[in-house]
Amino acid sequence: MSAHSSSTQSSRPHSNHAVCVSDSEPICEDVRALAARLDRARVAVQLAQWHAMPHALPCVAPFLPEANQALRQAAMFVRRCYATRKRNTAAIATA
Repeated sequence: MSAHSSSTQSSRPHSNHAVCVSDSEPICEDVRALAARLDRARVAVQLAQWHAMPHALPCVAPFLPEANQALRQAAMFVRRCYATRKRNTAAIATA
């Protein structure tokens, strides 16, 4: 990750929820509180925090390197979720 972001990942093996927020957004503290609450409830969550970035950061990927990185992180999260779901479905089908 770049110096512009930090990520807090749950102690659980794979996160089921991903949240991306900039410290310049008015909802930043609410997002951090939500991630902490999910973690306390033993719900896997991945929190990506960015410094001084615009709202909906991944949407401006063509214009900011940090946005490209945020978009890659989101894509990796979706791929992980899809792969996990695919494995779970295959395990159920063979059981």
